[in-house]
Amino acid sequence: MPHDEEQLETSEGLRLYVRRWMPDGPARGTVVVLHGLTEHGGRYAELAERLNRHGFAVYAPDLRGHGRSEGERILVMAFDQHLDDFERVVGEVLSVARDGS
Repeated sequence: MPHDEEQLETSEGLRLYVRRWMPDGPARGTVVVLHGLTEHGGRYAELAERLNRHGFAVYAPDLRGHGRSEGERILVMAFDQHLDDFERVVGEVLSVARDGS
């Protein structure tokens, strides 16, 4: 299923890769999917497609060190880093929702 791609920067300057699936019409809500260890956001394309059919926008970032995001592969120095990255993604999603783009 087609999706948009963007990159966000972490507080340490790493690039996070984010996939975005948008419904055909206006979104009735937004879902941010967070993958598990050794996964990536692309694994949730089928879920995103189903949610799109019901009018939801879906974002799925690759956590640092996973998928197409920068960072040492699957290294978790502090779980707070992942929480900070997730907050960065959610902040961007909220910003886009407020702007209506």
